[in-house]
Amino acid sequence: MKKYLLFDEFGALAARYDEAFHGPGIPAGAVEVDGALFARTLREADGLWRRHPATAEIYKDPLPGPTLDEARAARAAAIRAEGARRLAALAAPYGPAERETWDTQQREARAHRADPAAPTPMLTAMAAGRGISLPELVDRVMGNVALFEAAAGAILGRQQALLDQLSAIDEATPDAVAMVATVAWE
Repeated sequence: MKKYLLFDEFGALAARYDEAFHGPGIPAGAVEVDGALFARTLREADGLWRRHPATAEIYKDPLPGPTLDEARAARAAAIRAEGARRLAALAAPYGPAERETWDTQQREARAHRADPAAPTPMLTAMAAGRGISLPELVDRVMGNVALFEAAAGAILGRQQALLDQLSAIDEATPDAVAMVATVAWE
């Protein structure tokens, strides 16, 4: 069965017709094409199909790429997602219930360091359960806090540096959109 394409007054593909389906209802201005080209116009949606007014050649114009703002927004989202993944990986070895106690452990450890007589019900119970002194547990908790803060700070610092690099790309640069793709985690 014959296949047809109809183009508008600007040369853009406006409709497709299949003789088996449309029968005699195919408009007079429709152009007969082979089945392979007809199928390509259905399958390849990455451009705008056109017919050249002088040569009648049927071709595909590529769709425009993203704007600089669109490219930046997509890259920023990817950078933040990777930062979140890396931060989550820091805490991944610990269960959710244990992580929920971290703020309390840190608060009690800081309070104990400021005033050894401060109430520390969680840390006192943990130290007794481990068979170590409260000051030793406070030192361990604060050591872990320092390690976590340093690791999280490094991740967040790198993330912010990457976002700063995105912002610094000058829109007047001819390849500004392509430059966005180079801003990435190592």
